[in-house]
Amino acid sequence: MLTVLLWWAWLTVMGLAALPLAYHFFGRLPDRGYAFARPLGLLLATYFLWMGGSLGLLRNSVGGALFSLFLVAVISLVVYRRGQARATAAGRDDAGLLAWLRAHGRLVLSVELLFAGALALWSLLRAYSPELTTAGGEKFMEIMYLNSIGRSDVFPPHDAWLSGYAISYYYFGYVMMATVTRLTGQAAHLTFNVGLASLFALTCTGAFGLVYSLVAHHASRERPVGFPAGTPDHTEPESLASTEKLSEEQKTRQVSLSARPIGWGFLGAILVAVLGNLEGFLEVLYSARLLPEGFWRWLDIVDINLPFDPGAASSLLPTRSGWWWWRASRVIHDLDPAGASMPVQPIDEFPGFSFLLGDMHAHVLALPFVLLALALALRTLLRGLEDGPESGLPGLEVAAADERWWAPVTRLPLLVPLALGGLAFLNTWDFPIYWLIFVVAYGLGRWARYGGWNWSFLRDVGLTGGATAILSFLLYLPFYLGFQSQAGGLLPTLYVGTRFRQYFVMFGPFLVALAGMLIVLTRRAGRDWLKGWLGWTAGLILIPLAVMLLLVFGLLLTPSGREMLEGIRHVPAVYAIVGDEPWVPLIGRLLLVKLRTWLMPLVVAALAGLGLVFLQRSLARNRRPAGASARAKDGGASGEDAGWMDTSVRFALLCAVAGLLLTLSVEFVYLVDNFGVRANTIFKFYFQAWVLMGIASAFAVYWLSRRRGALRITFQAGFWLLFALGMVYPVLGNISRAGNFEPEPTLDGTAYLAVSQPADYDTIAWLNENVAGTPVILETPGTGGSSYVYEGRVSALTGLPTLLGWAGHEGQWRGSYTVQNAREPDIQTIYNTLDVEVARSLLQEYGITYVYVGPVERSQYEPRGLQKFARFMDIAYENGEVTIYRMQN
Repeated sequence: MLTVLLWWAWLTVMGLAALPLAYHFFGRLPDRGYAFARPLGLLLATYFLWMGGSLGLLRNSVGGALFSLFLVAVISLVVYRRGQARATAAGRDDAGLLAWLRAHGRLVLSVELLFAGALALWSLLRAYSPELTTAGGEKFMEIMYLNSIGRSDVFPPHDAWLSGYAISYYYFGYVMMATVTRLTGQAAHLTFNVGLASLFALTCTGAFGLVYSLVAHHASRERPVGFPAGTPDHTEPESLASTEKLSEEQKTRQVSLSARPIGWGFLGAILVAVLGNLEGFLEVLYSARLLPEGFWRWLDIVDINLPFDPGAASSLLPTRSGWWWWRASRVIHDLDPAGASMPVQPIDEFPGFSFLLGDMHAHVLALPFVLLALALALRTLLRGLEDGPESGLPGLEVAAADERWWAPVTRLPLLVPLALGGLAFLNTWDFPIYWLIFVVAYGLGRWARYGGWNWSFLRDVGLTGGATAILSFLLYLPFYLGFQSQAGGLLPTLYVGTRFRQYFVMFGPFLVALAGMLIVLTRRAGRDWLKGWLGWTAGLILIPLAVMLLLVFGLLLTPSGREMLEGIRHVPAVYAIVGDEPWVPLIGRLLLVKLRTWLMPLVVAALAGLGLVFLQRSLARNRRPAGASARAKDGGASGEDAGWMDTSVRFALLCAVAGLLLTLSVEFVYLVDNFGVRANTIFKFYFQAWVLMGIASAFAVYWLSRRRGALRITFQAGFWLLFALGMVYPVLGNISRAGNFEPEPTLDGTAYLAVSQPADYDTIAWLNENVAGTPVILETPGTGGSSYVYEGRVSALTGLPTLLGWAGHEGQWRGSYTVQNAREPDIQTIYNTLDVEVARSLLQEYGITYVYVGPVERSQYEPRGLQKFARFMDIAYENGEVTIYRMQN
């Protein structure tokens, strides 16, 4: 409980430090950025600490963290006061932050209750399954990162699994968690699970804030009685008039309008962070045997495509295995050309699964900041609808009247590349996605100012996007200087495809909500949308197909490319079909195989194409003559026009289209990595697609609720039915994950080792209490290339660097196995050799201070070799089963 309270308190302090900045910067959002103050404060405080530590200006310590937090508070107040002074000089009425907080007590209370409730709930759930285990996830890797950062005085932090090297991974999120851990004064194995709970809570509040702002902005366009027609479209009705001047009827209506976005905000939080896919409900049906075996063979989701176990009774609760809920992250089942299961299958993880699993992986650490990036995009879209200078962190800012060619760059707030660039450091895959969304949102906002496609518009958007990308790189330059990646370009997805029935199991509720919104929009779009829709749909299939074929022919031009393609040919299932045919007919044969999954890309392209039609039409409606006011363009439109295609609708469509296109892209290309297939690309793209479609779907359901007619009722009913089925997964999955709440709850992730490995547990506790700094400790790394093993436990749980930990993971992170190959035989020699001088020489060569000899080492190495350490080293610690030797001075 104390750890949870301390974590809540420090995140709240960070949020308060950044709140004035959020209020000023997100002034166009109805929630004024309140829901994003905590992630913004955490991002900025950690950035200043990391940059200071990278440049040698700060130490990674409590003092450094407090100084960075103080710096955030000072900058936040300075920007806020400058903004207030500018508003006063411009004659704008802004009563200030405190007045806004008083006027929006319902919103503030909702965000605070949501954050505190989500933090407490997920801490409780994690307490029933807190183990930092070596398999079924990558928690050992993650606790290693936290402990390594905790023991590093400067940045980049050392890699505890490869002594002498820095971490080669996007580790920014771990710096955040390690910083809060340090501030709480707790050990990482105690805060690990609370950190996960805080990520869940920040994700909930971020999704809440986005959907709240979209709904409140849209609802404000309805202009209820008591509010003038000139009401600004970016402010919710509650803040637009003094309540003393309203009648009781108007006050009642005002309260109703201010409460409505809150409810939809909660739906957004559930859709993004809690909801599961439909596999959980299918597990119930499978366990209950309510459908024939033929259905399960047709659905073909692994594990539930098998005949029923005749020895097991039917049940309404999933009984297939203790970890039945894992299958929800492996719904997509790829087949080779012969129709057999591929050796490596796609990962279709989603946030609800990630939080249930409890891995503090990079994609989970990035979630709150992905939502912050979307808030930036929404703010940019709204801000672009008006002329005038941008505002943000002090620095790049000029008047809008400045038409010098570099003016778009000088208008860019530094907070934009700081937040977007942070995504690359948090989870590199996310940066191009949200950078592109930001650029498109900026273009949509600036379109009306230029009246269409012209050189000025292209220059503005191009320079802004380019400057954002460059600054996002430069602001995090120390990270890139030492970063290595396994990524190696694009490869074509030649014959593998996703079957629509499995895709629907993954995204069913979202597809129904978005299809409902898009189809209802067609009824208000006139008669000329069909041609554009057919064109976009065809383009979204033919263009990626052309790119895929160009990749193939491009690979044929180089020896290494031909080698990669020949590797595809000699997959047994492929070779059985194509043999030694030339590549041109071979490609045709493989594409015919790919046609068996034609439905999914067609449906997704059709939905995305329809969204693009409406975004395109919204641009045509928003053209205005030069000099016309932005308010007349967006805020002064008729209620009918504003209701069918206002800014909120456009942003929801942007999110929906982006999410759909992410899932479509992996049908044609995938990123080359150590997996060698599209497994990891689907993982990364589907995860972000879930977030984007979740936000868009929450707004779509709200939007449909404001329409009339049987069609919208049909889609709403379909969504709520699928929503209920999707909620089966988080309810039953978390009960199962918590062991039916039978274990003794604890937040200590290593408590289980006190029972299973008591000698190691006691020794690791002694090391954490008595060994300061980063002396190198030698332990066994396990067999060659190993990962997901108990070996590496000492370095992982202390942060002390060892010669080699999970060698397989080190190969993934660095794209090479050279260093590991060199160290593995040397470790064997140090432990096994009987020659003291040989052992001493290798220990000195690698700078090893401690040698760990515990139960695992005794099981793997020669007893006589282990005994030699006593001849030339001191005993630093001994408990009967474990001996730690220390090099003599």
